[in-house]
Amino acid sequence: MASMDRCLVTFFGDGDNDSDTDCQSLTPASYSGSKRATTAGVEISNQSADCFKPQRRQSARAERRRLKRNSKSSYNTEEDDDRVQSSNLTRSQTMHCSKSCGELLPSSLPPENDEGNIEYKLKLVKPTSSRLEHLVTQLKWRLAEGQGQAVYELGVEDNGVVLGLTKMELNESLRTLEAMCRRLNAKYTILRERQIDNGTRKAQEILIRRLPNDNIELVESRLAVLGNLDAGKSTLLGVLTQGDLDNGRGRARLNLFRHPHEIQTGYTSSVSSEILGFDARGNLINYSGNRCVEDILDESSKLYRLIDLAGHIRYQKTTLRGLIAHDPHLVMLVVSSVTGLTDMAQEHAALAVGLQVPFIVVITKIDLCDHGPVLASVEAWLKATGNKRVPLVVQTKDDAITAADNIFQAGGSVTPVFPLSCVTGSGLSLLTEFLNVAPTNPQSRIGLGSRHLQQQQQQ
Repeated sequence: MASMDRCLVTFFGDGDNDSDTDCQSLTPASYSGSKRATTAGVEISNQSADCFKPQRRQSARAERRRLKRNSKSSYNTEEDDDRVQSSNLTRSQTMHCSKSCGELLPSSLPPENDEGNIEYKLKLVKPTSSRLEHLVTQLKWRLAEGQGQAVYELGVEDNGVVLGLTKMELNESLRTLEAMCRRLNAKYTILRERQIDNGTRKAQEILIRRLPNDNIELVESRLAVLGNLDAGKSTLLGVLTQGDLDNGRGRARLNLFRHPHEIQTGYTSSVSSEILGFDARGNLINYSGNRCVEDILDESSKLYRLIDLAGHIRYQKTTLRGLIAHDPHLVMLVVSSVTGLTDMAQEHAALAVGLQVPFIVVITKIDLCDHGPVLASVEAWLKATGNKRVPLVVQTKDDAITAADNIFQAGGSVTPVFPLSCVTGSGLSLLTEFLNVAPTNPQSRIGLGSRHLQQQQQQ
């Protein structure tokens, strides 16, 4: 019995410098189905007999000798001990400060990517003529990568560290950026601002977009609208494209219906589309103000084609054909707060996932009832094992910009959720802000619908 105790002490050590985690985790509960032998109050499993092999004991002894040598050769004086304690104190204080500040401002962004439409600039203060030419060329590249849209992060280093700029440096940088935009016939808009060092330094996120030009082709982004019947899909598109709120009885959807029976029943049975634009300043361009299609095309720097699809199960083939034929870049799944998340809505989301198209969720009719239970069910459904989505409930403008920045990242796993009302207008501005900032026609995404059509054309 004593020899067994010595064996255990020899292998496991005294508990302070133990380095073997396999045998350290050995407990009777770990091997409940095996035969045990009890010695000196210690239960040992027969399945763990290989732990007492000689080579394992030799490795454990070698590890203890190495730790003993290191303990003798480091921090032998009181000054060394004080230095270690002060170093640990400084590190803990730094971690606490970064954690507390991180709730208000992220300490860093992801490192800059050489490709894409996002550029990091620490400052643009009084550049030389040659430097300005280089900056203009760089901006031209970012605009080409983003199909006429680029995002500049001022006050951020290339490695993503947010340092910020003083008021004078920020004003000079904005003047330089305005000169760059004039050279390329573009305009910039400040999306959001980060406060650093109690407001003494600032970092800004700026959206740059080309102005409409006859020499530059206007690239459109296709957005398909899916959802169950009576979810408010056509009403939502009518409010966005016409600029007028709904009266609560479906007046806004009348402009999207194409057949008399659609007006009578209120159900979409065909595929219809409308356009929606944004100018260089991010203002919404629709049919309000007696605009026609030509006016929207002339004034828009960014264009959306909104595709209204049927939600009734009777027209499921029409919906599927329209979804594959138009090959949308983004899908808007509309869910009513009255009926909740139906089986048809889940099937439409499965179609978007199967076609590898990112989608957003819009919860309508929040003016009729409490949308909290429906929102909770949507979040639980997105987090389910089969979906593995990250829901992002958009409640502020900053949330909308964050959702737009991440909608096409990580394989489209981030799914924004927009609660809104077409009668009161609550939440509509956040949806339009998201559409304004979202990347334009990302070339990195090639949906299964595009590949299917290409294969048919080749055959």
